[in-house]
Amino acid sequence: MLPEDMKSLSDNIEDLKKIKDGTDTEAIKKKLEEMNQLAQTIGAKMYSQQQANPSSAPGATAAKRVLVFRARNK
Repeated sequence: MLPEDMKSLSDNIEDLKKIKDGTDTEAIKKKLEEMNQLAQTIGAKMYSQQQANPSSAPGATAAKRVLVFRARNK
């Protein structure tokens, strides 16, 4: 995750913590919608990065090790 995405996420969480116990349901709904949009944006970025460089995907290194091990031990 990029540092600016992490900061945006952290800022939104802090904002939500501040308003969660209030009575302004519209402000809470608006902040939750912003959080959802941010999460979708971050997820899309992570997905596109993984598609562009599959070797950086979680487990890719382990999978490579298994393939190398199998090839060496035939």
